[in-house]
Amino acid sequence: MTLLDAVIKAQINGSVHKTSPPPEISEIIKIQRKRKKNKNKYTTKSKVDTKPYAYDPSRLYRNLPQWISDIRNLYTENAKMGKIDSRWEKQLPRNKQYYQNRLDSYKRIQRDNKALYKRIMTTEPRLTKASSLNQDWKTTKQTIIDMASKEFVLFPVKDEEVIEDKAFIAPAGVRRPRVYITLGIRNAAAMGTICLELFTEVCPKTCQLFLELLDGGGAGYGYVGTKLFRKIPKLYCSGGDVVYDNGFGCYAQRGRYRPIGAENYHFSHSMPGITLCQDYL
Repeated sequence: MTLLDAVIKAQINGSVHKTSPPPEISEIIKIQRKRKKNKNKYTTKSKVDTKPYAYDPSRLYRNLPQWISDIRNLYTENAKMGKIDSRWEKQLPRNKQYYQNRLDSYKRIQRDNKALYKRIMTTEPRLTKASSLNQDWKTTKQTIIDMASKEFVLFPVKDEEVIEDKAFIAPAGVRRPRVYITLGIRNAAAMGTICLELFTEVCPKTCQLFLELLDGGGAGYGYVGTKLFRKIPKLYCSGGDVVYDNGFGCYAQRGRYRPIGAENYHFSHSMPGITLCQDYL
């Protein structure tokens, strides 16, 4: 057999394979990417079960014999050492339990009393000295003697600044009448007397009404026995309701059906001691 015949026979049997030229680099990269995609296509993510374990009562029954043996061993060891602190005692009867409670309460009170007694005995005294007490008593005694030697005054007068308005001074040739009103506490002693000066040249009708109520000749109505029904500290006080004595009365002068009206627009309450008389009392 010649060499040519051998080559032809090998081609027929397929022992010699025809090789293709090597592919380019870009084709190799494409093949690798395709393989990666196919590989990740069939992968799945892992799942983690975070739920708690299901309750299994059989575990308790399985561990119960072991717990019983542990308790017995502990009791045996304590009994050998003379300390039986893990033994379960039965509950006392009701009468003995009451006695035990009383005994525990008595012991607790006794313990608290001992602690209090110890605290009292160890605490330093905080009382003032006798010398300072004697000095204070001498000062107080002298003050009492000085006050007792003075004249008794129920309402002492305070030294206040005197405020006067020249507008209230009577003009030359005008003589204003003065009236006196006594103030007192009901069913008690009198407090003092107030002197009022009437401005007859400015408001004669109002002054006439005021004098009529002072005398008590207005059909049985008068200021005698009335009270101060409204008192505002450091401002003013109101009184003289001859009808109801509470500020809601309205007195009509005999023979008059209308109020007198305001007769004064000149004076104002610019200083303490000014008295106002309303014509509809």
